[in-house]
Amino acid sequence: MKIIKETIFVLFMLVAMPQAMRAQNYYSTGYVGNIAGELGWDTFSTNTRNGLGLSVSHTSGYAFGQGTFIGVGTGVGISKSFGGAWAVNIPLFAEVQHEFINGRISPMAGLKLGIESEQLKSPRFLIVPSFGISIGRSSIYASLHVASNNGIIVEVDDVAVGALRSVNDHRFHFGYLYRF
Repeated sequence: MKIIKETIFVLFMLVAMPQAMRAQNYYSTGYVGNIAGELGWDTFSTNTRNGLGLSVSHTSGYAFGQGTFIGVGTGVGISKSFGGAWAVNIPLFAEVQHEFINGRISPMAGLKLGIESEQLKSPRFLIVPSFGISIGRSSIYASLHVASNNGIIVEVDDVAVGALRSVNDHRFHFGYLYRF
């Protein structure tokens, strides 16, 4: 029985490994899914929540074959301010990415546009430009997250207040992305 399991495993690896090793970039056409993890730094928030953050996101979309990918995604971000407060951010966004060279290693740039809600309160407009390098199915990048509500809704102690104030967050992130 052990020999049968080992044989099945070896056959699976012989079939799966070439597919896993194949460099998938945005120069091939079709569906592409991305999973990204980021470590961030709240740099200069107007509400003085300076601290560290960690986020995970998933984007599903289409690669058009000329280095360009367009998709939609969501994720979750957790940040801890130096003052001790925790915050959970949930973004919903459209994303465009472009690889500039059709090769195993390529510079890349991206842009996310959407909305972000902190603990399901006060929706904010989100813009995230990024740049980095793609190596095979992976990318390493830096991004600047800018979220602003421009006084849409502000809740204080879970009560909506009439005097609206703008909340702007700026977060600098380093990330790792994997395409499948």
